[in-house]
Amino acid sequence: MSQWNQFVTPAGQIDFPENPIRQQALATQWTLNLTGFTNQGITGNPWTSTNASNQTWYFNPITTPLEGAVYAAIQWNAFPGRISFYNPDMPMSEQLELADTGYYT
Repeated sequence: MSQWNQFVTPAGQIDFPENPIRQQALATQWTLNLTGFTNQGITGNPWTSTNASNQTWYFNPITTPLEGAVYAAIQWNAFPGRISFYNPDMPMSEQLELADTGYYT
């Protein structure tokens, strides 16, 4: 796998199907913003969090050559984990209601 050229917009959404110039401008801005956010996450803020600088386990695929890189696919469940963690005996229907509305009946 070679180095990436740009980040893909969320879900690969094409916001300007009739205007490729505007779509490319959006993709360029999206890549600029995500590169900044990613680099900020790597740098961290050592003044407010212990051990929060120079994260070696996190990389920017736009600026880092990926040849020979080994990385794990991220598996993520969108359901808020804290709900099931703090309410392990709550029925799933009530957990879903709590997640959707902030309370359950």
